[in-house]
Amino acid sequence: MRAGLPRSAVPTDLHAVLTGPGALELRAVPRPEPGPGDLLVHPDAVGVCGTDLELFSGAMTYLASGFTAYPIVPGHEWTGVVAAVGAGVTGFAAGDRVVGECAIGCGVCPRCAAGSHHLCPDRTETGIARRAGGMAGHLVFPAASAHRLPAGADPADAALVEPLSVAYRAVRRAAPARTSRWPSSGRARSACSARWSPARSA
Repeated sequence: MRAGLPRSAVPTDLHAVLTGPGALELRAVPRPEPGPGDLLVHPDAVGVCGTDLELFSGAMTYLASGFTAYPIVPGHEWTGVVAAVGAGVTGFAAGDRVVGECAIGCGVCPRCAAGSHHLCPDRTETGIARRAGGMAGHLVFPAASAHRLPAGADPADAALVEPLSVAYRAVRRAAPARTSRWPSSGRARSACSARWSPARSA
């Protein structure tokens, strides 16, 4: 609780919370404050992909392995507007539109040092494992893993930057020749994007 404020005066947010297989509920929680190096972001568009459906159904392999556990605030494909910045943050200001990375490594292990933070054994994964996702009224997120978008970027488009970046990286790593022809099964996996506007108290 913020020092000096009565409980009734502490701002609250609504979070969508997965509490178990097939169980999703809205919870009112105290609004977080950004720590040093963090941004406080108000998400306003969130994508839903196959991983989210697996978390909802309980089929996600991370649940079986113990890498993640309920409760989970989902939403790893998200965008939002910076509401506040923590101490020591540079390059961001209130009002900036941002997106955030999914896998966030410890930053000190050999895999992180090699740029493979998505393979860090101590990583968190936004909206998936040990880090709240974008289906929240406000989200505390490390500035080092956030990316500012141009002013005027459409939120529905911005929420899909994360899955687009995954596909883009895969194509770059494959380094196909310009004349290469890629096989297709005729089926495409798609994500849907929706505005996230939970009611919250002042």
